[in-house]
Amino acid sequence: MKKFAMFLTLVLAFALVLPGCTSSDQPDQPDQPETPDESSFALDSTQDNSIAVTMNSASQGSGGVGYLSFGENEYLFYETQGDNDADRLRVVIFYKDEPENPLSYTDPEGDNVYLDFTVDNNTSSLLGMEPGDYAFLIEVDSVSFDGTARFSVYEDSQIANPWMMSEDPADLEAALGFGVEIPEEFAGMHPVFYNYAPELLIASISYAETMEDGTEYLKGDIRKAPSYAVDVSQGLSGVWDTYDQTKRVDGVRLSFIEGLVRVAEWEADGYAYSVWCQDGLPEEEMMTVVGQVK
Repeated sequence: MKKFAMFLTLVLAFALVLPGCTSSDQPDQPDQPETPDESSFALDSTQDNSIAVTMNSASQGSGGVGYLSFGENEYLFYETQGDNDADRLRVVIFYKDEPENPLSYTDPEGDNVYLDFTVDNNTSSLLGMEPGDYAFLIEVDSVSFDGTARFSVYEDSQIANPWMMSEDPADLEAALGFGVEIPEEFAGMHPVFYNYAPELLIASISYAETMEDGTEYLKGDIRKAPSYAVDVSQGLSGVWDTYDQTKRVDGVRLSFIEGLVRVAEWEADGYAYSVWCQDGLPEEEMMTVVGQVK
């Protein structure tokens, strides 16, 4: 299991490949339609601490590899802005060295794969990085992405990364003094690693969906913390989004986008809880998940 990481910024340009020209010794042929290259954009790795991706209805595909270096107490910050909430980017982070052929990358369990996740449009987040050099592969994970995505190094010389990660839930309970009961599966996802922040007293279990090719996308999260340790009015999920509707059902605050619940947050028995599902769940299914978390 790879350790967790955080956000930065670099520039992406487009490349469309025109069909070949007709031979001079052949009769004129009718014009052929332009065909986009499989890789419809490429990263500009000219900056040391940022990557910016700008696309205007880019064709689906992978960009080149950009590089960023992290020191102690430095994080990865990302933010996406665009017109279509359905669009998202896939981000693959390689530790120190890029694979032999990064654009053909398929193995999230490869030796030098640090993190493989998707970034929704119009979201932002902060991830803690281990010090070192990293290669970033950006991929359009939808038919088009019309907007910008920025990945940048966030420096904080005073606050160290509070998060730790383990494959063993017992480590989480030992560090925080409380455990978390969670469903073995929801929305087709399963828990992949257990994050805990002893100083913040927050437990965060990440869920992933396994695709047909074996790739795992992080698409869900369940959190728990003592109510006194968090500002419940700000929510525990760490997800900042613009919702179509928010309502309370049996003491649970549900936040909707396009009729599906993206985030559920509530308090019970002295603890605050949250469930996040990237693709959203029908209200009844989300409430079932809520009932399984303790």
